[in-house]
Amino acid sequence: DGSGVVAACGPESVGFNVGDRVFFAGSHVRNGSNADLVAIDSRIVGKAPRSIAPDVAASVPLVALTAWEGLEQLGLDFSSPTLSHGKKLLVIPGAGGAGSYIIQFAKVLGLTVIATASRPESRQACISLGADHVINHREALKPQLDALGVNDVHYIFDAVSFEQYATQFLEIIRPFGRIVSITETGKADLDAFKGKTVSFSWE
Repeated sequence: DGSGVVAACGPESVGFNVGDRVFFAGSHVRNGSNADLVAIDSRIVGKAPRSIAPDVAASVPLVALTAWEGLEQLGLDFSSPTLSHGKKLLVIPGAGGAGSYIIQFAKVLGLTVIATASRPESRQACISLGADHVINHREALKPQLDALGVNDVHYIFDAVSFEQYATQFLEIIRPFGRIVSITETGKADLDAFKGKTVSFSWE
């Protein structure tokens, strides 16, 4: 990812002018943005907010896009946020790149957000971003949720290891719940989720 100022526009770019301050998602098929000049497909470029520094702007695109798309994969609708009010989302981990945006977007959707963190500073980061509850992903999840009075969750956004946490996810996801993961399923048994009619998506 990166940010910068538009130096030139190609014939097919739309919506940008020389001098625009922009940020952009990186490409996985060529070298990155550590350069004086870089050509970027205008479809993955956005006008950067003037309220944030260029280095902060450069950190946004991929993780924010991952968070946004993942929440859409869960069936959440940013055009109708009231539809998700009262529902619960577990995000693991909460203070990582994607997690930090997931918490904020989920609060816009009116979700109750349970984030995970294992260190005091990451726990505090989750709270400052708007998480309603923070639990430790290095400890069993269900007893911690039970202690909060949370019987189950509607949604899980996994950015750690589906393979490692699948058994625990099965314990806490409610029937007809949805899980999205940015990790590999590995040897996890997806068939185990049939009994709860859980939907699973990759982001």
